[in-house]
Amino acid sequence: MGTASRRWFGGVPLTYGAGGRVEGRMTLSPHFLLDGSVGAQHLHYNAARYGSYTGPVISTNSTLTYAPDFESSVRANVGYARDLTAVSAFRNSQNAGGLGYYRENLPLKFAVYGGVQAAFIKYDALLGAFGAIRSDVAMDYWVTLSNTQFTIGGFTLTLS
Repeated sequence: MGTASRRWFGGVPLTYGAGGRVEGRMTLSPHFLLDGSVGAQHLHYNAARYGSYTGPVISTNSTLTYAPDFESSVRANVGYARDLTAVSAFRNSQNAGGLGYYRENLPLKFAVYGGVQAAFIKYDALLGAFGAIRSDVAMDYWVTLSNTQFTIGGFTLTLS
């Protein structure tokens, strides 16, 4: 499928991009589901401010879902992305992995989803401001709460 993106930062256009993605899904058993995707997008950054970030981004992701029953599931995901910016100091490879747990039909019709993901980012070249080649770790934690009794126009409200 084709992909397109547009981002603003502080009311100023930051990026636009175009590319493509292939997705697949396979039911491994009544309790296990495997999802995967491979994608590429060429991002064009605002040349006046961030032109050195312009370049293609290639990514692949996979998620394994285990559903022990009809009301809960556990998800494990892994991913890899390669950001090929115009300037080598901003080029990087990212490896990520995470776990999440979903449960519905809780008391009062609540559902909850929580999880954690870690991304390990390794840059290609020295950036003078850091005095070393960057190597970052980014952690994301989330909890999402919803309730089918609270809807607007057929959409369930979600608190994250």
